[in-house]
Amino acid sequence: MAIGRINDTLANAEGLGFSLGTRASAAALVDLARFEEAERELRSLPPQTARIVQIVGLSRAAVAAGGIAGGGFGQRLAPGGAFAAAGLLLARQAGWGPLATRARPILWILHLSHAWIPAGFVLLGLAAFGTVIGAAALHAFAVGAVSGTIMGMITRTALGHTARPLVAGRAETLAYVLVLAAALLRVAAALVLTAYMPLVIASAALWSAAFLVYFIVYAPRLARPRLDGKPG
Repeated sequence: MAIGRINDTLANAEGLGFSLGTRASAAALVDLARFEEAERELRSLPPQTARIVQIVGLSRAAVAAGGIAGGGFGQRLAPGGAFAAAGLLLARQAGWGPLATRARPILWILHLSHAWIPAGFVLLGLAAFGTVIGAAALHAFAVGAVSGTIMGMITRTALGHTARPLVAGRAETLAYVLVLAAALLRVAAALVLTAYMPLVIASAALWSAAFLVYFIVYAPRLARPRLDGKPG
């Protein structure tokens, strides 16, 4: 659910310093439009998990409301909501047993990609205090959470649709490491401005290399019939 709402967070992230304006309002309207769908999802979750999800939603609302309100009140509300969301997201992720996936790259890539979401909220909170620039949070969400999750899912689904075992080999693991390293360097570039361009270039090179590895390995596989001869 958190991954599915990254687009809202990215919309809220532009112009950070928490002058979110109409972007935050639009995100709030999107959340309201999804209220019925969210209610159905919550009913399917264990009670403790559902409570965490609800509080995370309230924390995100506090971030948006703080940006809209502005002034002293907004500056207090927004970072508090961001830090609360980060803590709750980490608490929920801890319940998924991420350490149990250490030996399975096809799973740990998803856990590490998700971990960029609370990291992004921490950076949002720090940006409200002027400790870091807002772009750091934006890149944590976009390069860390989004790109990492995309890489994890396109390898997983391609393996399944070509009738291969859902096991990441050396090529997949290399792609995972490259995309996560790209995220780390891109966030670092927003934090260490004296090394901005070298870090951005290095990040872009690693990100491109990650998806090039995927293309080289999977283009031939996806162009050929499934190993089991079935359609799809």
